[in-house]
Amino acid sequence: MELSLCEKLRGDLEAECVEVEDTTLNHCTTSFRVLVVLAKFEGKPLLQRHRLGIGENQVDRLVDSGFLPSPPY
Repeated sequence: MELSLCEKLRGDLEAECVEVEDTTLNHCTTSFRVLVVLAKFEGKPLLQRHRLGIGENQVDRLVDSGFLPSPPY
């Protein structure tokens, strides 16, 4: 699972570096810690990096649900 997630992120985002760590504590959920390094992230605030990485609509949902802090950055 970790390897396929790494490959997908590298391909979809053209990432320079991708690290994925499985942080799942039990078999009821799946959780990963992901580090992605992209040249296009350089100099961008956190929210803009998230928008580039996972898409505008998903970021808005994460902000609305409290998983990401609200702008401004």
